[in-house]
This record gives sequence, structure tokens and C-alpha cells, in this order.
Amino acid sequence: MFRRGFKAWCEQIATTLRRDNDLAPTAPLPPAVVAEGLGVRLVPAGELSGVPPDVLNRLLGQHRAVWSAVTISAGDRHLVVYNSAHSKARQSNDLMHELSHLILKHTPNMSFMDPTKGLLIRSYDKHQEDEANWLSASLLLPRQALVAHRSRRTPAEDLCELFGVSRDLLTFRLNTTGVERQLARRTAMRSPGRSTR
Repeated sequence: MFRRGFKAWCEQIATTLRRDNDLAPTAPLPPAVVAEGLGVRLVPAGELSGVPPDVLNRLLGQHRAVWSAVTISAGDRHLVVYNSAHSKARQSNDLMHELSHLILKHTPNMSFMDPTKGLLIRSYDKHQEDEANWLSASLLLPRQALVAHRSRRTPAEDLCELFGVSRDLLTFRLNTTGVERQLARRTAMRSPGRSTR
């Protein structure tokens, strides 16, 4: 359960970050823009220097499905390493998710190396993950943008392309923000033959 006002705060942050970057409230907000404002470097795993080839092969080959992105922090400096084997839409969501943890000032999870698989394993804080998921989705697809674009009947495929997100994320946001219900009610109220009593 989110704290009172958290969802409204996420929408406000989405608006503020767009304004701070001279973007319209309904424009896409790429993770790279957010990262630059936070002073965070984004690095695809394949471009990490000094990583042994066998480790990269595991990360981008046989284990590519089990990891998305990880934030490495040293004091107030942060580096987000992401899985470049994933689709652009998934990368966008993964990056914004990691950046959301930083915006929310979450306590980093504990990490350790699994010696049998050679993979970095992180502990999981469900509350922090839920908050980062909600904020990242709000940053990528703010309610104001959804209302504006859906009011103009922008097709879902075009919205996914414009905002660089998956169809699943778009559907999630349309449903959880109530945008589809709001627009359906608006359409029903305008329909001819509706009783005005």
C-alpha cells in the first residue's frame, strides 16, 4: 500500500521533470534525460570495460532473461548498467525504474555474488520495488499525457512508439489511472439519444 498522496506526487514529479527539461507536459521523457539531470551514467552491459568475456557471455547470453538493470553507487555517484539484449521498450522501463529508486532515495538492497552461477544477486524490498514501479510508469506515461493523447484517439501502437514503452505498460497505465473509464464516460455523455434527465 502506498503512503497517502504518493500517486499524486509521482504525477507532479513527472510534470516537474518535463518542465525542468523544457518539455511539454504531454511529451515523452526519455530515461537518458532524467539520468543526465541526476548526474547518473547509463552503460549497456556490453560496453563495460574490464569485464571478462565469459562474464559478458553469461550476462548477455544464457542469463539475459534473468536480469534487467542494476545501479552501482559510490557515495553520491551512480552508474546504471542495463541489459542491452532486451527490447528498447523494456530497457526504457528498466532504466526509469532504477532512476526512480534514486529519485525516491531508497536504501540500496544488499547484493552478493552467487558462486554457482556467477551472477550478482540482490535482496528484494517489495515496498521499495512497488514505489519504483509506480514512479517509473508515471514518469514514462503521465496521466496528463494519456488523457491528451487518448482524447485525440491516438492509436495504442503510436503511443507505444512515441513514448518508447511496451503495450503491457501502456495498458497498465490506462487501467490504473482510470483514463479509459474517464474517456468512456465522457463519450457516453456526448452520445446522441442519451437522456438528459
